[in-house]
Order: sequence, then structure tokens, then C-alpha cells
Amino acid sequence: MFNEFKAIYTWESRYNLVIATTFERRASARLSGWLKKVQDTNQRPSWMLPHVFDELRQYLITDKFKAMSEQSKKAGGSLKGGSLHTGGAKTIGTIIR
Repeated sequence: MFNEFKAIYTWESRYNLVIATTFERRASARLSGWLKKVQDTNQRPSWMLPHVFDELRQYLITDKFKAMSEQSKKAGGSLKGGSLHTGGAKTIGTIIR
């Protein structure tokens, strides 16, 4: 019964690059947010396997991660290049004004 209503969604192949890029950017941002929340709470979410959570916790205490984190903190507050990275959810026009 439900097979009769099965829809197939497609798009023109010329849009593949735009669709893939958009998906990767949004998926990356969402995953990054989820992992940051896990890092902040130090609690395993239901969607994360226990061994993955253990590996993530081990990675978060490495010198390599701490160095990258420190570098990102410095870059986020940098005035170099005339841009302080605190724009948030503002439009480009608002930021320029």
C-alpha cells in the first residue's frame, strides 16, 4: 500500500557541487556543536557509542588538542586583519555598518 506513494527526489547534476558543499558545511557545524556539548558536559549522549565516547575523552586531554584549542581561542579574539571574530548571527550589512 505505501509503496504506491513512494516518491523519488532528484535534482539536476549541475547542482551536485552546491548541494554537497551545503550539506558538508551544515553537517560539520551541527556535529561540531554536538561534540562541543559533549565536551562541556562530559556526559555520553545516547547517540554516541560508549567506546567512541571514551576515545573522544582521551583525545580531549592530549597536548595536540589543547594546543589547537588554545590557538583557536587566540584567533577568535584576534584583531589581526581588522576583524574581531564575534559577529554572531548578524547580517553582513549590519556588521559593515
